Parts: sequence; structure tokens; C-alpha cells
Amino acid sequence: MTDKADNMIVARALSGSRLYGTNRPDSDHDIVTILLPSVDEVILGKDGATQTIGETIDSKTFYLRYYFELLLKMDPSAVESLLSTGSNVISTSPIWERVVANKNLFLSNRIYRRITGYSYSEWRKAFGVKLQIEDRTKTEDDVIAMIRDVCHPEKDDMDDIIEKLCKNKKRVLVPSTRDFGAKRKAELEKYGFGVSNAAHTIRLLGELAELMLTGNISFPRPNCSILRDIRQGKVSKDEVVKIHDEEEKKAILARDHSVLPDQPDFEKAWELYCDIVRSELKKSL
Repeated sequence: MTDKADNMIVARALSGSRLYGTNRPDSDHDIVTILLPSVDEVILGKDGATQTIGETIDSKTFYLRYYFELLLKMDPSAVESLLSTGSNVISTSPIWERVVANKNLFLSNRIYRRITGYSYSEWRKAFGVKLQIEDRTKTEDDVIAMIRDVCHPEKDDMDDIIEKLCKNKKRVLVPSTRDFGAKRKAELEKYGFGVSNAAHTIRLLGELAELMLTGNISFPRPNCSILRDIRQGKVSKDEVVKIHDEEEKKAILARDHSVLPDQPDFEKAWELYCDIVRSELKKSL
């Protein structure tokens, strides 16, 4: 096994509330670190793993191959780090500069389905409900469980599969607070909705609209002040619903005017990865 010290740091960037501008003075410094794999890790196929490091829960380390996979799937946190600039990038390297210079290989309209599906789920959580499909049969449940166990699809892909399998079933919203943690339950009781989930949803929709219309995401977020107020329970439930609906409408309209391609350039993205790894590993031999 290779020690972490043998890995080259490609980049280190802020993530979470300090990137968005919604942080409090005592907020964690969430950091994303991207590593170039060592020779041993490439040979052993260990260059795609992810690790959580340090004491901060949201501080994560990605090997470069796994990071490319996340970008091609339009994972929101990976895209955020790719588009971070200035003081939001803690450390950089010539490799990172190459990746950023080729960001258009990764960015695509796949982000729309990714974020809208996630934001719908977060918004329902904010109000303590979940979408339930009525009258699902045991056979359908078994098929869905088998697909999960065998194929391990991404959540949004799994949601699409369930949607197709159960397209003729009735959908209803049902209470879902039983599995909520103490913090989320306290927010519901105090404010009538989950302030953290609501702020998270509104931020994501704003990022989505900006990215599709401009090919970029601004940090800190232009509406960080209202997002902070929502998180702190300073905005009424009715006003939050109004803000959410406006942001959702903007995101839907932005999809029809997107500057992004529908799919990333998979071939050129992986050519870039192979060229980076090949060039850098030659130096260590």
C-alpha cells in the first residue's frame, strides 16, 4: 500500500457554507482535496477510491479518476469545486490548471436532472413529507431491490427506473418525520419547516439556473444574505415558499435556453485524464 504522502495534491478548494457565503463565525472549514494517484495505486486499481479525512465531516479527498467520474455525472459538489476561483481555491497545481482549462469537456445539461431530482427531495424534507407510490406490489418491490443490489445505480437513475416501473401508480405525499434527527425535528417544531433543507434547495436551484445560462457558478452566492436569513429562521414560511417557487421557475426556464451541451465529451475527458497520469507518473519512474 502506498502512503498518502506519496500522492501529489492536484488542488484543494473550499466547499460548503464558507464557499456559498452562508457560513456563521463558528462554521466548519469544509475542504475538497483532489489527489494524483501514485504508481502503486494505479497498478493496483486503487486510484478511484474516496476517503474522508480530518475531523470535519465534510472534508473529503478524491483521487483524480474518481473526481473525473463525478464531474462527468455532474455531481454538484464536484462541479462547484471545478468552478471555484480566487481565494476559494486554497492550493493549485499545473495539473489543476489543465483540468480547469478543459472544464467544457465536463459541463453538460445532465446537471438539470441531477439537481432538480435532489432539490425536490430536499424540499419535501423541509416540510417533513415524502412522495410515496401507492399499491406497489411485492414483485415490483423485489425487482427494485434487485436492481439496487446488482446494478448500484445513482439515486437519480434509480428514481427514473422506479418512475418507469410504476408509471401508472398513484403518488401521494405522506409524513416522513420518523427518521428525522433531533436538529431537523427541532426546526420543524420551531419554524414550521426545515430551514436548513429549504435554504439548501433554494441555493441549488439558483446555481442550476446560473450554470445553464452562463456556464459558470458565482461564489459566494449572490443571494447568500437571504439564504443565511432562511437558515437562521428569519424568513417566514410563506415567503420561503414564494422564493423557492420563483427559483424553481427560473431553473425550468433556463433549461430551454441552456448554453451547455446535453452530454459531456466523455472521450476527450478520459484522454485528458490518461495524458495527465501518464505524464506525471513518468516523472516518478
